[in-house]
Amino acid sequence: MRIKLAAFFIAPALIQAQMAFAQNSQPSWNQKLGMFSKPSVVRIGAGCFGKYNYNNKYYSFTDGAVGSGYFVNPNGYIVTNAHVVEAVKDGKDKCKEGISNKLAEKIKADYPKVDEKNIQRQIYKKVENDGDFQFYNYVLLANSEEPFPFETKQLGIAGGNQDVTIIKIETKNAPVLKLGDSDKVQLLDDVLVIGYPTAADLGFELKTQSIFEASVNEGKISNKNKKLQNNASVLQLDAQAAGGSSGSPVLNNQGEVVGMITLAGTDKDKGAFVPFAIPTGAIQESIRRSGTVNEQGVIDRLYREGLELYWKQDYKGAKTKFEAVKGLFPQHSEIDQLIRDSEQKIADNWDKTDYTPWLIAIGGFLAGTTAVLLFVNLRKQSRSKAAASTEYAEYPTPDTVEEPRIEQEVESPPLQVITPSRVSHIYRPATLMSSLQTTYVELKNPQGVVLKLNLQGDSYRIGRDRDWSDIDLTGSGWNVISWHHAVLNKEGENYRIYDGDGTKLSTNRIWINDRPIDSREGHLLKDGDQLKIGLDPENQVILTYSNPANKESVA
Repeated sequence: MRIKLAAFFIAPALIQAQMAFAQNSQPSWNQKLGMFSKPSVVRIGAGCFGKYNYNNKYYSFTDGAVGSGYFVNPNGYIVTNAHVVEAVKDGKDKCKEGISNKLAEKIKADYPKVDEKNIQRQIYKKVENDGDFQFYNYVLLANSEEPFPFETKQLGIAGGNQDVTIIKIETKNAPVLKLGDSDKVQLLDDVLVIGYPTAADLGFELKTQSIFEASVNEGKISNKNKKLQNNASVLQLDAQAAGGSSGSPVLNNQGEVVGMITLAGTDKDKGAFVPFAIPTGAIQESIRRSGTVNEQGVIDRLYREGLELYWKQDYKGAKTKFEAVKGLFPQHSEIDQLIRDSEQKIADNWDKTDYTPWLIAIGGFLAGTTAVLLFVNLRKQSRSKAAASTEYAEYPTPDTVEEPRIEQEVESPPLQVITPSRVSHIYRPATLMSSLQTTYVELKNPQGVVLKLNLQGDSYRIGRDRDWSDIDLTGSGWNVISWHHAVLNKEGENYRIYDGDGTKLSTNRIWINDRPIDSREGHLLKDGDQLKIGLDPENQVILTYSNPANKESVA
């Protein structure tokens, strides 16, 4: 009765806790990658514009491009395509001269008898004096009233595999993307593309602030073997990318840059658009020639720690980290919104009833009650045994009396594990027996529920799909596990675990030593390995692998 009554009081508190947990579902791994990476991606504009009034008719011409880029060093170094900054590579005067020539060509087309050379000189002089010429080379950063002019540090060749340029703006503590190894990319690998396609601007229908919002798209490597005319390699992608995406980073599932959008094949009749990316080898070489290195700074660590705290619902801790980021780099694209969201979460939690005191009080009451009941029970049992031994002392029978057990420490001789070739290390009997146990994986969910899957066959599957999985995870507390989360294949005396079902990775991934296991090679399990499913300690499944027969020997 006492147990039922306690459950009656505890149930409302537990239900509320479960409801709160359900309302704070964790973002997917790709969503986390997008949040980590977006602040490092910038919008770039480079070109010039001119207009000229001839016979009461205005002629105008623009030569330039708008594209994307990303920080590769905290001191303002940015990678983009050479063709994005092509129009301004020779400076303001050359750009102005080019605009004057283009305007003169337009006028000549309408007035064939005009002296084109003479009109060019008139346009150049008037454009210079009347301010009808605009030269722009800028990088747009969020939370900045003015664009940042850039300086070209290493100029590549527009088009092809050398379409890489390094520019620099005056700033410190910029968020940086780390470059990976594009040689490790495989067919159908998952990738993210982050950039500023102009098609997403929608003209005047969006607020001006929207131009600071980068687009994040999921895709795959559709071909890694394409070659340009000069035999240089490019990566073909199955991902959304349009005008303005040139210079966008292509990220692998570790958040590392494995390529940069440079050109695309188009089929206007069918509306097809196939982007291609420059591998990281050419990008690394351009960074080296520019005199800098690809490295992350303190702001990347602070921002990542803040996001992790936010996803763990430690909003006060997250807000402190986010405010430190804003102090170091006020132009951070995500930080103002994250600070506001943290403040709102703190305010929301303040208004909610805190059940912690109730749970502590009830827990203390139950613990005390349990202790008293156990004590009373033990006293009753001891009295009953005493009475029984007194009553039947003269008439013992085998059914009512246990034979006295004499406990004595006897040092048993050590046993040796014998292999066909030689004598191995010396073990005690308990260790010898453990070596005969079955190989298994143990899954422990956040509520402490433990399930075991014995491994004796060639292949096993883990997931919440009851018809697919070899272990039943349909109960509560296993929601962090995907429908088809992992496959284990026997390899020698152990098993290799793979993320996903062979066609798609799991949502929350499989982690070891704070890194996800390789999406292609998986991880060869060893006795005692502990892997984690999910990053949030409060919503995480621990997978422990045990193979006693394959324990490492200890001398």
